[in-house]
Amino acid sequence: MEFRRHVSHETIYKFAYSADGQAIKLWRHLPEHCARRRPRHARRRHGQRLSPKLNILRRPDVVAGRKQFGH
Repeated sequence: MEFRRHVSHETIYKFAYSADGQAIKLWRHLPEHCARRRPRHARRRHGQRLSPKLNILRRPDVVAGRKQFGH
């Protein structure tokens, strides 16, 4: 009887960058290899992407009425 196991790519990366994986330098064999890797949800924040001037609450009354195509 043959057993198949499936492992996600995130599990492979976690092990490669763990202390045991770092000791045998597994990260060198990964396609996106770096000596250090940030966790998936610990990325840098970008701050505000849109200017406060573009807030939908500050739109002109003409646009709020939606009487012209494109509004």
